[in-house]
Amino acid sequence: REVGPGGGCIVTGVAMPWLADTDVGAAYGFARSIVGARTEAELQRRALQALAELVPADVLTWDRVELSTGAVDHEATPVGAEPPGAFDAVVGHAGDHPLLAAHAARRRKALRLSDVVEPSALTRGELYGDLLHAAGVEYEIAIGMRTGRGEAVVAGLGRTERGFSERDRDVLDIARPGLERALRATQARGRLIRALADDPPPGTAVLLLDHDGEIELSSPEAGRWLAEHFGKADHPGWLPRPVAEW
Repeated sequence: REVGPGGGCIVTGVAMPWLADTDVGAAYGFARSIVGARTEAELQRRALQALAELVPADVLTWDRVELSTGAVDHEATPVGAEPPGAFDAVVGHAGDHPLLAAHAARRRKALRLSDVVEPSALTRGELYGDLLHAAGVEYEIAIGMRTGRGEAVVAGLGRTERGFSERDRDVLDIARPGLERALRATQARGRLIRALADDPPPGTAVLLLDHDGEIELSSPEAGRWLAEHFGKADHPGWLPRPVAEW
């Protein structure tokens, strides 16, 4: 955006859809609805419920994809929405499902099933005939999150009667970062709880790092002790330089 002659605005760039204020507010409100989840199971339940309120859907799915192998841990809501055993029979690994494969390959915006596979090709396959159509899913959209632990989590929404709009995709794109942060924090909290469950001796401080060496969570004394012995870190989420180099 530039200031033109006489103070007017000249707007340049790529055209983009505009969301109503109510839609933007609902998308940002999604993050508030999942704050406070203490376990991954609770976060999953809250997130799927909130996603369905944000973008109405008949079937919701939550898939954990192991990036190194493509192995998938799949859950669908409501219970019984999919034929028993159909997912395991059709989707042996993430590559067998276009949306899972796309989100496992790299970070992406929200994707509709029609964005990654032609409808005519889809309807000829087992994925549609034995799983999606049998569950009443004619249209599907999904967002993907990286946990930082070698996996992707893909949340999917399926509908029977009507496809997903640009509005649906845009609000999911706004909601996704908040869900990813909550997912990482909840997993880190769980790992910290497990680390402390061994009943460490009094005076022990615990610091939890991710694969990049950045601090995910720490016990109250850990940050203070590190600063006292090794100096202040360059960034609140980093280790002091001597410790990081070691």
